Amino acid sequence: GGLSSSVGEMARLSGGASIDVTKAKVKYPGLRPFELVVSESQERMTLAVPPEKLGLFTALAQRRGVDVSDLGEFTDQGSFDVLVGDKRVASLPLEFLHGGCPRMELTGEWTRKIDTGGVEERSFETEGGPVLLQLLGRPNIASKEWLIRQYDHEVQGTSVVKPLHTALPGTPQAVSGPNDGGVLQPKPSSFAGIAVGCGLNPKLSDFDPYWMAMASVDEAVRNVLSVGAEFGRPESVLALIDNFCWPDPVKSPEYTAALVRACYGMRKAALELGTPFISGKDSMKNDYQGKLHGKDIRISVPPTLLVTAMAKVTDVRYSRTSDFKASGDFIYWLGSSPTGRTTGLVGSELHTMMGGKLPTVAGRIPAPDWEMARKLYGWIGGASGKEQARIRSLHDISDGGLLCAVAEGLLARGLGAVIETEAEPWEFFYGEGFHGFVLTVSDPDAGILEYEWKDLGIPFQRVGTVNSTARLEARRKGSRGLHVNVADLRSAWKKEGFWE
Repeated sequence: GGLSSSVGEMARLSGGASIDVTKAKVKYPGLRPFELVVSESQERMTLAVPPEKLGLFTALAQRRGVDVSDLGEFTDQGSFDVLVGDKRVASLPLEFLHGGCPRMELTGEWTRKIDTGGVEERSFETEGGPVLLQLLGRPNIASKEWLIRQYDHEVQGTSVVKPLHTALPGTPQAVSGPNDGGVLQPKPSSFAGIAVGCGLNPKLSDFDPYWMAMASVDEAVRNVLSVGAEFGRPESVLALIDNFCWPDPVKSPEYTAALVRACYGMRKAALELGTPFISGKDSMKNDYQGKLHGKDIRISVPPTLLVTAMAKVTDVRYSRTSDFKASGDFIYWLGSSPTGRTTGLVGSELHTMMGGKLPTVAGRIPAPDWEMARKLYGWIGGASGKEQARIRSLHDISDGGLLCAVAEGLLARGLGAVIETEAEPWEFFYGEGFHGFVLTVSDPDAGILEYEWKDLGIPFQRVGTVNSTARLEARRKGSRGLHVNVADLRSAWKKEGFWE
């Protein structure tokens, strides 16, 4: 809506506004007054500046090479007035501008029942390894390095943590692995930084967009926490942006209901974590309508919510990456118990890869534990405890579950690991859900961290160790389990056939 929206909305605060559209800078001449009011453009902002400080503001903008247009003033006349020079060409009462158009009313109906799709039992002993390699090569998990390096992810040299961590950079032996988010240091004179991360989980929309939206919020928050963001202190800054990509809700009561459920889910998660949504956008017509063999067809995207998180990093020197650092380090599952309700196979990447079947009868849809999450995130974000600097690596557990997260931690440095559990292996190793992290810590520091976690009531489980074998072993206690060389993990993860 251009100026009609930005100025018109801000005018509600003062009670009116008056703008001269001839003062607006344009890309090309010939626009009529109404076009100048409603035309849209990128990288423009509307600001309210006290008249006595306009000169200072304009001078600041000039020093920064930013164009400024003094369009008019906010008033208390109750109207939005548009002028061309001295001539008033439009005057709309604010009451009409904001309330005169009748609101669209849609009917939504949610009747879907959660259907896990049944069980197709698999042997972890014989199929766990091949499944891991398949998962690492799937589009949701596989390397995006080919794309990342096409763009300036260095951001004028301000990036402290990049989308990829790289061992032996600048050499023929350089190998990269994925990080959870990025950290920028905007001012060279300050160690304060900004963390940016995203959360996306459209697979859960197949079951309930309510859970999908909460999972997206939770993942975005975990991604910035993983790289070093603050959380839980009065001065902490962590804010969210929503981006809806939706099938047309006007033509489908089910998609309308799905949208409502997603909004309830994101609201619930944001309130529980105290992370406000400060902006966002939506795309609500993501459908293809055409013909196939002479018949009308409609293909719609899954109801999808992308959540982006931005947070303050107190000191970029303590930022974290997800790669395992040294042989002998212990590996922990931090968060709810790996066999608890926050983790499940329903809606996981494995569940999708198996065509909606589960490899075991132990499947369930994950559910959040917000009280526990606040404790955990508060510790990671520095609101409680004091031993966070002992963390060697931190990586959230998302697509592909624990074993994919461990594999991603091994890719760059070529280390190995042994993971062991007494739980049902499919769900333990490949389940996804809420609040989970993989953390590594040195042997001397392990006891100190465990003591602090116990004291603060933060759930954890030591699940394995890092070694120098360049091989990943994962097993249920008393069984052989899987053995996969890190070179094979790397080859599977770097699969780019999906993107060629």
